[in-house]
Amino acid sequence: MRASINRPPTPSAEEDRDKQPSLGEIINIKLVETGEKEKLMELLRERLAERGWRDEMKALCRSLSRKNLWIKCAWPTNWKVFSGVRE
Repeated sequence: MRASINRPPTPSAEEDRDKQPSLGEIINIKLVETGEKEKLMELLRERLAERGWRDEMKALCRSLSRKNLWIKCAWPTNWKVFSGVRE
């Protein structure tokens, strides 16, 4: 493995071949193969739009930027707010 101060070690090709996929990875592969993942994503988009999630997020981001707060979102349920820090 190669290592760096700024990033985690990169696995070698040999280690990648030996690794068994996790349950989550297997489920994701099956969803993609069957086309269900795209259907679920479209359903999620529709439901978020129905409930005005995008408009709420835009308003929240504008409010935070006016207060010099920055938000880092990986997914709507995983919010982190930083005061005066821009990442």
